[in-house]
Amino acid sequence: GGAGAVGTGAALGGAAPDCGTGGCLPSSLRLTIGPATSSDAPPPDGPVDTVQKLFAALRACWAPPPDDARKPGMEMTVRFGLSRDGSLMGPPSVTYASKGASRETRDAYRRAITKSLGGCERLRFSDSFGRGLAGRPLFVRYIDGRAD
Repeated sequence: GGAGAVGTGAALGGAAPDCGTGGCLPSSLRLTIGPATSSDAPPPDGPVDTVQKLFAALRACWAPPPDDARKPGMEMTVRFGLSRDGSLMGPPSVTYASKGASRETRDAYRRAITKSLGGCERLRFSDSFGRGLAGRPLFVRYIDGRAD
């Protein structure tokens, strides 16, 4: 855990009442995960059934690379999809990495992100939310804001 939101957004697409058909969710979701803050929502105890609970669960699952592999201020954005049951649909695709980061550093962050998403037990969806979210692209920007 230990990560928080720098900013969140889910402002793409229209809204309809039936989450089971995906109409209550935007066409894609975007989230930034950075250093923990006191205003972060706690991770959900039960099934994820809202976008806010999804974001809180993703924040709670994030574990940055160990100190020996870190780059202060490193940013990496990934795109991925989740299945109805919350499992990762293939490896995340890196869409951005901080300029000047070595291949080893980029690989360390990509591995940490993939491990965090693949092992996130908090990504248990309600039936209707899982049906609505399944296969939709999620874009998450991770920022390593750990102090030096």
